[in-house]
Amino acid sequence: MLADVGLKGNEEKQLINSYAIFSGLKFKTTSYNHEGSPFYLIITIYFGSLNEDSDKVGESPSAEKA
Repeated sequence: MLADVGLKGNEEKQLINSYAIFSGLKFKTTSYNHEGSPFYLIITIYFGSLNEDSDKVGESPSAEKA
């Protein structure tokens, strides 16, 4: 069973040329506090437009709306 133990630091980055560099990330707790269970880092990548005018992921801001 997976449990969110949280991270400290900047945990959101934009991909630039297919890269995102994270520095100073730390778990908020230790495996000692979780009966020695190992921790796994799960990374989720969201792909979409950063433009607020778009309603759908990847939609061009100039696309006609029905």
